[in-house]
Amino acid sequence: QAKDTEIVLFLLGKNQALSEIVDKIYPIDLANVQTSIVKVIRSIQPDVALVGPDKLSIAGVPDALRACGIPTVGADTQQIRVETSKAWLRRTAPHLAPFYPP
Repeated sequence: QAKDTEIVLFLLGKNQALSEIVDKIYPIDLANVQTSIVKVIRSIQPDVALVGPDKLSIAGVPDALRACGIPTVGADTQQIRVETSKAWLRRTAPHLAPFYPP
């Protein structure tokens, strides 16, 4: 028998469109994002987590979820550095530097 699907959303700010399609919304405290999300995740034990926007990946949320054993779609802190830091990319992969000017 198929398990009922429950959609839970951790939200930065308000989004009326998303609030209409999810079952439960948890606001995020960016000052303590990992702890606040992991606490809820451990209590609801989801089958999978999808993480976005990039601010949450930068804060390490996908890493924390994976550490709890939750399969997670979202860039880890190393991967998100490629997205968010051209300077880091130029230092790490100098052969790509001409494609990422300052």
